[in-house]
Amino acid sequence: MKNVYQYTALLGLASLLPTSLYAGQTESIQSPAPDLTSGIVGHLGIFTGINSVREADSNPDEGKVGFASLDGSITVPFADTWLVSLDAYARHDDFKKEEDFDDQEDPEREYMLGAHLLYQFTPDTRAGLLVGYGDTLAQDHDKDDAYNVWMIGGEVHHFYDENLMVYAQFGYAFKGRDGNDDGQGFTGGLFSRVGVTYFSGERSTLNLDIEMAETESYIDGNDPGFFFGASVNYQHQLMESMPLFFTCFGRYDHINSTDEGDSLNEMQVGIGLRYYFGADSPRGAARKGLSIGMPRLPTRASAWTEYID
Repeated sequence: MKNVYQYTALLGLASLLPTSLYAGQTESIQSPAPDLTSGIVGHLGIFTGINSVREADSNPDEGKVGFASLDGSITVPFADTWLVSLDAYARHDDFKKEEDFDDQEDPEREYMLGAHLLYQFTPDTRAGLLVGYGDTLAQDHDKDDAYNVWMIGGEVHHFYDENLMVYAQFGYAFKGRDGNDDGQGFTGGLFSRVGVTYFSGERSTLNLDIEMAETESYIDGNDPGFFFGASVNYQHQLMESMPLFFTCFGRYDHINSTDEGDSLNEMQVGIGLRYYFGADSPRGAARKGLSIGMPRLPTRASAWTEYID
C-alpha cells in the first residue's frame, strides 16, 4: 500500500506540473526565444556498463553482467511553434556468462521507439503528446513468446532559467502481443516520469531522473506489478571544437510482482559517448527541442516477466 501512495503522489506531481509551470512563466519572460526555424537537432550515443542484479528473497539469484546500448533522436521544427521528435533505444544484456542467470528466461535484447508532438507555448515552456513502443526478447526465445508494450501520454518541458530544465511524462501503457501468456507482461497500467537537468555552462550537464509504473496484472493473470527506477547522468564535452561528450551514469530499478512477492533489483553503472548535431551544446540542443526519450520501466518490466514468473 505504501508503494501505491508513493506512485499516486508522483503521478499527481506529473499531472499538475504543466499548470504550475505555465502559472510561473511570467517570472522568466526575459528568456530568449528558442530558434525553432534553424533546422533539426538530435543526438547519437553509444554506452556500455555493468549491471548488478539480485533477487529480493532469502536464497537469491545474483550476478554481475555486462550490457551495451545505443540511442539516438531527431527533432524537426515546423510552423514556428511546433516540434516533432523521434527517438530510438536498443540494448543487449550478456546474461549467458552469469551462472545464476544462464537460462532461457533472462532478458537478452530490448528495443524502444518514441514519437513526440510538442507545442512551444512560451520561450521557456513546451508541452504535448507522446506515443512509444517497446519490445523485448529473452534468451533463446522466439519473438512470439516475448512481451512488448505500447505507451501513450503527455509530456512537458520547462526552463526555470538558462541553467535548469525540468520535465515530466505521464500516461498509460499496455501490451500488444500476448507473448508466452496472455495474462502476463505489462498488461495495462499507468506510468510517470519526472526529471531535472542542470546545465553547468556550455560543456557539462547533470541529470536526475525518476520513474514509477504499475500494471493491472503482471504474473499469472491476477498478480499486479509495481516498478520504480531512478538514474543520475553526468556528461562533459571532450573538445571545445566538437560537440562530442563523455557520459557516465548510474541507475537503480526495482521490478516487483506485488501479490506473489517476487521481485528483483538492478544496479547499473556505465560510460559512453554522445554526439549532438544541430547544436553546439546540450543546453542549446535542449532549447531547440532535443528529445528527452521515453520512460523505460514498462519495457524493462516486460523483459523480466518470464524470469519473475
